[in-house]
Amino acid sequence: MFRFLLAGLTIFTFAGLAEARDLLGQSDIDKCIEVRDTAGENVTDCVDIAQSQCNTFGTKAPLAALQCFRGVKEEWDEYIRTRMEQVNQTANEKLFALVQIEVKYDLLQNLLQCDRMTELQLLQSPSPEESALQQARCEATATGLVYVKFYWQSRNIE
Repeated sequence: MFRFLLAGLTIFTFAGLAEARDLLGQSDIDKCIEVRDTAGENVTDCVDIAQSQCNTFGTKAPLAALQCFRGVKEEWDEYIRTRMEQVNQTANEKLFALVQIEVKYDLLQNLLQCDRMTELQLLQSPSPEESALQQARCEATATGLVYVKFYWQSRNIE
């Protein structure tokens, strides 16, 4: 009976994960950025909107939240790669090299801050689950912020 319940819970959790990871596509994120920019609002809010489904798991399902944030980070990575291909098609060689360098170091800088926050959090002796979740959330957010900045700055590259 316990196995059946656990299997059902696992299926439910992973079904929710699939829904969370596919919440917003790249075109939806791009539209969010454009709409917020036009309205004079903070475009980085699009990262929170895109990742909001991961926060619904909360402390009741930390493993599901962890997997959700990891999946979202992978999507942000893919969005960056796709946008980089788009910019490569329109930018000259020198400008494209500059864009690659800027995105690379923006991402490294953001991820380094995640490592710093994790190390500081370890001083408070969190559970391994809490620590992993905080790291995954930070890395997803850091990568999402790089995508938003990259998209916003590269809109008019020719």
